[in-house]
Amino acid sequence: MMVANQQHIAEMRALLSGEISHPDDIQMHADALADWGWMLAGLFPEGSAGPTSRTMEDAWTMEEDFAARVKAFRDATWALKTTAEEGDNAATLAAVTAVNGTCRGCHTPFRKPATP
Repeated sequence: MMVANQQHIAEMRALLSGEISHPDDIQMHADALADWGWMLAGLFPEGSAGPTSRTMEDAWTMEEDFAARVKAFRDATWALKTTAEEGDNAATLAAVTAVNGTCRGCHTPFRKPATP
């Protein structure tokens, strides 16, 4: 899911910059990110970190902070979806940047570094 999230963001940046010319796809990617925003909270129940997970245990010991960061992502993706519907590319690009910021907002405190 995280890889798909990154791909949607990258594709939106390319579409909004004119690098790729399929403007109808902007809304599809915004909708997918908003759907992901609603699903995210349910993907990390306590104890769900498996052997390949990079989720730190703090995600469950700092439950309120984790939940607030997940909500920030959900709210940002919903704002992106509604902004994209308005068709303003500059505002949509700003909303993409806001979504990306919420990704870092959760990854920084709750994600283990990649193994070399």
